[in-house]
Amino acid sequence: MLDYLARQEVMLYELGQGHREAALAQYKAAHDILVGNLGGVKLDANGRSPEEVLRQSGWNGLDVTKPYNGIEANIAKLAKINQTELQKASADVSSKSTVFILALALALALVLVVALALSVRYIYVTHRLLNPGFVIALMVSIAAVAGLVFIFIKANDDYKTISKDSFTTIEAASQARQVLLAFNGDESRILLSPTSTSLDSTNSVLTPEVRKAFDPKALEEGFTQMRTEFEKQVGLAWQNVNYSGERTSLCAILDNPKPTREIPACADREKPTDRTGKRLPFAWPEYLTQHDAIIKNFKDGLLAQSINISFGPSNDQANRVLDSLKVLSDTNKKAFDDTSCNTVGQAQFRADCGGQTGYLNLLQTLNWVAFPLIIITALAGALFARRLF
Repeated sequence: MLDYLARQEVMLYELGQGHREAALAQYKAAHDILVGNLGGVKLDANGRSPEEVLRQSGWNGLDVTKPYNGIEANIAKLAKINQTELQKASADVSSKSTVFILALALALALVLVVALALSVRYIYVTHRLLNPGFVIALMVSIAAVAGLVFIFIKANDDYKTISKDSFTTIEAASQARQVLLAFNGDESRILLSPTSTSLDSTNSVLTPEVRKAFDPKALEEGFTQMRTEFEKQVGLAWQNVNYSGERTSLCAILDNPKPTREIPACADREKPTDRTGKRLPFAWPEYLTQHDAIIKNFKDGLLAQSINISFGPSNDQANRVLDSLKVLSDTNKKAFDDTSCNTVGQAQFRADCGGQTGYLNLLQTLNWVAFPLIIITALAGALFARRLF
């Protein structure tokens, strides 16, 4: 990371000195650190390292057991490890919760049968209608077991929020953001291409490796892959809409690519508008329109026009997408925080929960009261019945 930051500083210095060719070489050196083009790794025909190829495919095929050189691959590896563990824990908790809920339902039925059997026998033997101990034990047992069933169902839903729903969307938004930044970066690399007439193509720093890294044809192939990956990640977020506010963020970026009855396409009132209420296009398709204009102007030799679009309307649309992705992530983070506070409370979650203790802690306290009470009242009922004989 320090080496990467140092390369960035040198690049900015060279740009400030007007040494654009040297800045280009430093840009590539910094990029190589990001994508693991280090230590003589084998590159593909377009000069991409295996890690850069993985990045363009959305890290499909990333092996968490392998070491990686680049910053981005190691961050992706860490995210995938945590995602895998969360998925395992979520599946484990969901399966066990189902078993526990069935067991509690069975316990409730058993308590009812036993309590009713004792009550009927008591009526038959003593000719009295009620045994206070048995009645209290029955009522507390029903309330305790029913409460446990309800809380286990709620806890299962809350754990799904914490381990799956919120994480899935936050991960998709993070991946989409990374793809967009890479897309935008490669767009800048095209404009800095050594084939540009504004550069000294004979400068020795423009080595074959540097030239290949900025080859417009290779970069354009990457744009197609990154576009597909971005839309895949936004599609995943659309499929996982659960909370208020998510649709607003997604409708600002891109309409639902696969609308369903549960998650329909954006309604007119949900489509993006500016502060005056004027309708705006979806940010991602508009960004692609500006991108196409940049590439066309560059190919026509209109570098200045390409740069104006890149720094103007193209960046405006990219910022709209990035802002909406941030709001989308924040919405899911809030759902995660609220659920965690509601479930385990401030003491265990260690966040600002407004003093909430969490219903699981309350359940633990109630259990310490309810189950001894059931035992005591049941014994009292048995002693009361015995006294009659």
